[in-house]
Amino acid sequence: MKYNLKLVVLTPLHIGDGDKLLPYEVYITDKKAHIIRFENLIKQASQIYKNSPQLRQKLLNVAQEIRNARSFIPFERIIQILNLKVEQIKFDYEIPSDPLNNTQPKEVETFIKSLGKVFIPGSELKGAFRTAYAYYMLLNNDNLYREFERELKNLLEEIKFKPFNFRNRKLNEFAQQWEEKIFRAQGVRQSAITDIFKTLHISDSPLTDPAEVL
Repeated sequence: MKYNLKLVVLTPLHIGDGDKLLPYEVYITDKKAHIIRFENLIKQASQIYKNSPQLRQKLLNVAQEIRNARSFIPFERIIQILNLKVEQIKFDYEIPSDPLNNTQPKEVETFIKSLGKVFIPGSELKGAFRTAYAYYMLLNNDNLYREFERELKNLLEEIKFKPFNFRNRKLNEFAQQWEEKIFRAQGVRQSAITDIFKTLHISDSPLTDPAEVL
């Protein structure tokens, strides 16, 4: 059985892809943030200088120095070093920028994309539904909530002065135990086959132009 749902995002939402934009990949103006990955900038500059081997080689040398430095160099300084003008650059995409807060960021964690378009993965939506269901179960079952609260307090007391890795492992074990308790059938908690969300499949949201939503 299939359902088409329309979900409305009520608060700012960020789903990262594990990547980051460096300062020289973001150009801020009064109304927009212009984004270009450094490798794309170098490709464009290389194309501009294709008829001048000497300048092209100098460009590649400078580009390597910038990569190695990994320092917080602003975009304006980069194109000055590369002897380029903003008007010559074709940016990857542009998003609205708040004119009251247009300071140059040090790093920007990027939103997950496919073909340059942003989207919300179905797995993230399913995870949100699972979290909401777990919250509902704890909120509406006094016995379950008291058991959860008691076990969590005991665990926090047990790991209070333990090393980070130990604390992290015990918390992960606790989360897994309660996930099995809430989502899986009694007596077969080790089997994912009995997970009540197993048959729920959620597709990714439509691909959207970053300028429309970021």
